[in-house]
Amino acid sequence: MLSIAGFLGLKKILWKDIEPGMIILGGIKINGTTPFELVNYPALTIGQIYEMTQKYHFKKDKEIIVAVCKKGESPQKMSLGFNSIEKRIKSFNEWRKKIFDKKEEIIKTLKLNNKSFLSEEKIIQLESKQIQKFNSITIKHKLIKKKPSCFHNPSLTLSLNQVLSGEIKKTFFLPEDFPLLVHLGLGYSKNFKELFLPAYQSSLEFFTEMFSNLLEKAKFEVYAVGENLISCQFPLSGREVLSQEVHACSFLKRVMHKKNKEVTNLTIFILSQKPKDWNEFLTLGEKFVKASIDIIFLFLGNWSSSDILQVSNSYNANTIFIKYTEALPIVFMEVLDDYLGQITLERTPISIPEFKEFELPKNPTQEEPKKEKVVKPFEFKKVNKKL
Repeated sequence: MLSIAGFLGLKKILWKDIEPGMIILGGIKINGTTPFELVNYPALTIGQIYEMTQKYHFKKDKEIIVAVCKKGESPQKMSLGFNSIEKRIKSFNEWRKKIFDKKEEIIKTLKLNNKSFLSEEKIIQLESKQIQKFNSITIKHKLIKKKPSCFHNPSLTLSLNQVLSGEIKKTFFLPEDFPLLVHLGLGYSKNFKELFLPAYQSSLEFFTEMFSNLLEKAKFEVYAVGENLISCQFPLSGREVLSQEVHACSFLKRVMHKKNKEVTNLTIFILSQKPKDWNEFLTLGEKFVKASIDIIFLFLGNWSSSDILQVSNSYNANTIFIKYTEALPIVFMEVLDDYLGQITLERTPISIPEFKEFELPKNPTQEEPKKEKVVKPFEFKKVNKKL
């Protein structure tokens, strides 16, 4: 998720061996501070190397740590990448802190246990606590509790050194940044502004920040779904569409029309009221499944278990009923994070040792292909007879 364009790796070299295009990352301090010539990670030119040598009188055998650019890549582009990644790391840490703080606030308000809200029975009513239904992929790994996630190790903060050294894979175990198109539908039901708007606003804030901080290859579109359908952006005003009845099919038909066959397609639909076009809505599920679009429904307000089950079966969807509206922002992020972690796991070759233990066992009823019998060519054997 956090990568630098053109970056090949780190290298420890002597000052005399520095080459144009390299970026100095360590080993040089003047009076305990980084020289201004090295601020913002410049890709050094011959002139800059000469001027610094003359100005600071560095010894030829002085050890420094540099970032090396890939062959054929632009050092200037790598320099921009270092500046960008530093800002994104800062934003990532701030984003995580906001989510953990919001979660702690909800935990205190509702007197909950400090764990995943998807596992909290006071928040969620589910038989399964994981995202497990997909229309776009065939599951080849076991569903596991520990999967790639943005929310492991709440006490840690990410640093540039962890990204550059590869430690990020061990300490944070983040989902992969892969081409993804997300359509988010927000149901504008009756009394929407009074009951659900603050929760929607917080959810959308966390959602947009996640994409800007981590998902460079992913795109998303947000829709207000009410009497009519309109594309909207954060922050929400609550006046995007009329909020009396929810016409769900207009949104779902738009999703199918905008499906991108080249990427993974995910739809998240937050509903706080039974759609006006209920029967057509259920019938549309079959087309949605055939279109190989993954879908997650988050239900707020008053719903019967039979209605939720109908939706789940029609769309092969993950359906999550949230008892407390205040918990929506955290459940929303945990659901999206769980989906990204599962898709990352499915995209990882099972030949990689770390993931081998998660491979699903072969179906015992599946017949093994019969081995062809090898027929050896006939040979005459010598027979020694004693006369």
